[in-house]
Order: sequence, then structure tokens, then C-alpha cells
Amino acid sequence: MVNTLVHRNYSIGGSKIRIFMFDDRVEFHSPGRLPNTVTIEKMKIGISYARNPLIAGKQDI
Repeated sequence: MVNTLVHRNYSIGGSKIRIFMFDDRVEFHSPGRLPNTVTIEKMKIGISYARNPLIAGKQDI
């Protein structure tokens, strides 16, 4: 759930986080696409990008 909140695209007005509950899992769907610098291949090797660094706690102070 935290990951969904941190990485959602808040500029999409009227969009909502959706939660799907199944017998064997829970899925969280966050509005928006991957940021321009992120690909599925990069995610597989551990490269990430914080779309909302303040929420993620990754801001420079």
C-alpha cells in the first residue's frame, strides 16, 4: 500500500488507487504510467525512481 501511495501520479485529476482482493493475493493499482526514465527491464535489476520524493522520504534537506 505504501508503494502505491509513494509512486502514484497525483497530477491525474479524479483518479483513485484501486484495491483488488483475491483468495490468494491483494493487488494495488495506482493511476499513471511508469516515469519516463523507468522501464520494466530497469525495475527487474533494481533501478527505481521516486516520483514523489517527499512522500518517499528521499528528498534532499
